[in-house]
Amino acid sequence: RWQRAGGDGGVDIILKKANRRIAVQCKRYNSAVGPHIIRDLWGTMHYLGFDEGCIVTTTGFTRGVTSFAEDKNIFLIDLNDILKSTADDGEAYLSKQIGEK
Repeated sequence: RWQRAGGDGGVDIILKKANRRIAVQCKRYNSAVGPHIIRDLWGTMHYLGFDEGCIVTTTGFTRGVTSFAEDKNIFLIDLNDILKSTADDGEAYLSKQIGEK
């Protein structure tokens, strides 16, 4: 289901599986994703009722982002991670990254 721009809190993709709703934000920057992005996602997750969040980027994350995500249901994937995942079609790596059981 597509959402209109404006009320989506910056969510680019919504994943649904087994009663889990995951908000995904995709970022393409020239430098690492900073803390304001993950704080915004955290707020959006709570406001719109998402169980988990994920940020996908082409440039990595600052320490502030990785630190903030540590104890939250927010998963971080960068381009290097995606490239690493191609060895087994991404199944093992990406399943681990998004908390598959």
